[in-house]
Amino acid sequence: STHGLVINILHSLCTCSQPQFSDETQRVLRLSLAEFSLPKFYALFGLSKVKSASVIAFRTGIIRQQQQQQHSSQILPQDKQQQQPQQQQQPQQILTGRSMTITNTYSPTIEQSERMSLTSLETITDTLLELMEACMNDIPDCEWLAQWQELAKRFAFQFNPALQPRAIIVYGCISKTTSDREIKTLLRILVKALESFSDIDLIDSIIMCLTRLLPLLSPESKIHKFMFWIALSILQLEETQLYASGLALLEQNLHTLDHMLSLFENTSAHQQQTLEKIMMDAREPLEWQFKQLDASMGLSFKSNFNFALVGHLIKGKKK
Repeated sequence: STHGLVINILHSLCTCSQPQFSDETQRVLRLSLAEFSLPKFYALFGLSKVKSASVIAFRTGIIRQQQQQQHSSQILPQDKQQQQPQQQQQPQQILTGRSMTITNTYSPTIEQSERMSLTSLETITDTLLELMEACMNDIPDCEWLAQWQELAKRFAFQFNPALQPRAIIVYGCISKTTSDREIKTLLRILVKALESFSDIDLIDSIIMCLTRLLPLLSPESKIHKFMFWIALSILQLEETQLYASGLALLEQNLHTLDHMLSLFENTSAHQQQTLEKIMMDAREPLEWQFKQLDASMGLSFKSNFNFALVGHLIKGKKK
């Protein structure tokens, strides 16, 4: 399991002789090893239904075996009549097939596959990044993080339904810099995912990744202003799973703009008008598309910016 792999890596780092780590790094590693071994951390790895990780590590798939046996018993009466005419011609082939069935039936399997949530993956990645940076301080010219970033970026921008959402989350967590080009690449992937709307995890992972990357983006980037409208559009997708990440993206975008332009230093009408003017100017190239959104919501940002914004947030929360 993933949990077992992390435990083994931490244990190896604690006991290895090369490279040698300082006492402080050793203390951090031992503390993390103890924390990951606690039952409350099992839930992060999809092991919330067991009291000990060793139960999962050595469990055989009894339930799955019973299901396979039941499935075989249902198929056997149907195939019996078809197999009898061929029994004399191909006895060895039938025996081989039956032997393979028995072997597969009693092969050790996991009762339920682990399912790690994207939020849990963020927490785990942040912890592993902290541990890696602590170890890198004791290793001259260490390139562990650079290699990790390269691998994460490669899988994040490559179509793979099984790995891409997780790779995007990891990429957002471990990135130290970003550029307009990388943000636009993520937005293109988001557009394709929204067109099919078949992989909610992929959409969610992109939104969570953008939330992480926004503070790293250059203050001169024009993307900051457009991200406000992207976040608002996410809130109106009528998908409960995406509301929390969409709201986090909107919050991060406003924090970033406030840091750049000091929008919320006070609550005067001038400051609110400045925010309204910036956002309305940013959406002008796509005014036709946003008019359709306003019409579907029954709210107009041109008539009353603040009321329309609150209306979008409340309606998104209800959905």
